[in-house]
Amino acid sequence: GLIFVHELGHAAAALAIGLPVTGMMFVPFMGAAVTMRGLEFLAASKQVVVAIAGPLVGGVAAGAVAAAGHSSDSDFLKALADWGFMVNLFNLMPVSGLDGGYILGACSRWFLLAGTGAMGYALYAGVIGNPLMVLILLMSAYNTAQHFFPAQLGAPFRSPVPMTPAQKLVTGVAYMGLVGALAAAQDANRLELKKPPIPPQYEEYGVSEFV
Repeated sequence: GLIFVHELGHAAAALAIGLPVTGMMFVPFMGAAVTMRGLEFLAASKQVVVAIAGPLVGGVAAGAVAAAGHSSDSDFLKALADWGFMVNLFNLMPVSGLDGGYILGACSRWFLLAGTGAMGYALYAGVIGNPLMVLILLMSAYNTAQHFFPAQLGAPFRSPVPMTPAQKLVTGVAYMGLVGALAAAQDANRLELKKPPIPPQYEEYGVSEFV
């Protein structure tokens, strides 16, 4: 449900810009994507608007679920909101194929290199445990390499109208603001999740709560 709302954000932004939306594709265990015609011909600033709309709308939806969970004292809704925040934050990683890759990649190819390296390390260190993420990493590595070696590997996905320095600054501020807001909301939501009760055998040792 929250992934669907995330994709609706992309679709709504594309339609608002005048881009035809042709459908929505769900990939089991990996996520979803909105298909649209002509995205590659848009100015980079408009591509960024389409990309950032997904995690923005998805984050607002996760916040609404968190608010409903707190008002009803539902741990299920709080946990669902936590998952929603996590998915949208993951999508904001500056990795090719993810929203963050489109957003920061439009500012500089070096963000893609840094994001791909960070994801590779996260997989190596076990921070990201989903083996399917290896596919995203490999695709991102190839696409990032295209940005540095287009003559050898072929031209990468790139807007014919790059962003101005002012647009890059606004994009960076918007990106950091969204990441910060989602991280803060997730942290606040997790503080409200109920901690497990303390078994009697622990109470005699003065344990009052599990951290």
